[in-house]
Amino acid sequence: RAYHHASRRHMPLNKRAREEPEEESIEKRLVNLIVRIGDRSIADLNSHLRGLAAALTAELPTSRTLIYDTILDCVRGLQPKAPIYGALCGLLAANPQGEPDGVVAADIVAQLGRELQEALDVHATFSIRAFCRFAIELANARVASVDSALALLETLLAVTAEPGVLPARAEWFACVVLDSLALGGEVFTRDAPERSAALLGAVRAYAATRGADALSAPALLLPYGGATRPGEVTEHFDALFALVEALSSDSYHWRSSLLLAPSRSFASELAALEPLPLPTVSVPAHTRGCTYPCLRRLRLCSEPAADGDGDAAMGDGGGGGGIPEQPQPQLERLRRV
Repeated sequence: RAYHHASRRHMPLNKRAREEPEEESIEKRLVNLIVRIGDRSIADLNSHLRGLAAALTAELPTSRTLIYDTILDCVRGLQPKAPIYGALCGLLAANPQGEPDGVVAADIVAQLGRELQEALDVHATFSIRAFCRFAIELANARVASVDSALALLETLLAVTAEPGVLPARAEWFACVVLDSLALGGEVFTRDAPERSAALLGAVRAYAATRGADALSAPALLLPYGGATRPGEVTEHFDALFALVEALSSDSYHWRSSLLLAPSRSFASELAALEPLPLPTVSVPAHTRGCTYPCLRRLRLCSEPAADGDGDAAMGDGGGGGGIPEQPQPQLERLRRV
């Protein structure tokens, strides 16, 4: 056995490749394509998404479960790329090529509903935030309906009104709602202006009630080190709330070159989709042992990133719809929180 492994280790790569089962090599190729989409550059993101959607569509009859599972795994583990995977699912649903109309969208929406409810049931906070982001991006791509996406956020925000709710629990779910609003605000205000305004108003009402509590943070939450000035830290909720308030203002209209929005570039292709309602989920009551990880303070960077660095390179110019660049000092500072 040792000789077999040693000889295989020194075997030429091309011979090893020939020995791998064809099915396994195809599966690896599909997984790698899904995982790596958008990693190197977003300058050609639109064409890469179209090419990947075409490749995955051809493999759906034989690799449907693998494709869906890999997308959901990437949504969970690569959360900044949620807009990319939302747009990818929209393209898959819009160009079924042999699949009955609506089947791909129904499969994705149903699997997301199961995964999100399971994450809520076991209080998997990392997964909850990831799947909520993905739900919003599916609404942006017309795979899921806007009303059902807003209903999801309303369900999460209702936690803040639970009798005797822990402040940390209320704030964490409010942060998930704010995080999602930043991604879906444009579509929400366009397609359901009254309902989205009511949701934003409820968030603002919660922000007003928590002001005094935010000032009396326990020692665990105080700034790190005596040299840290009060202006150099902010609560996670406060940072997200300021971000959403800025995006909702007349200066931004929910658009920013700092937010990746590839679905906007495929509006004509996605227009034919009939959005499906997301499955209804419920938030279990707090139980002993549940923790809420945004109970902390975060340091703000004082210097802006160089042009084209970091998240700024993932703007609308590369794959989000061609929004002109504009000075955005407030978002520039908040996006690094």
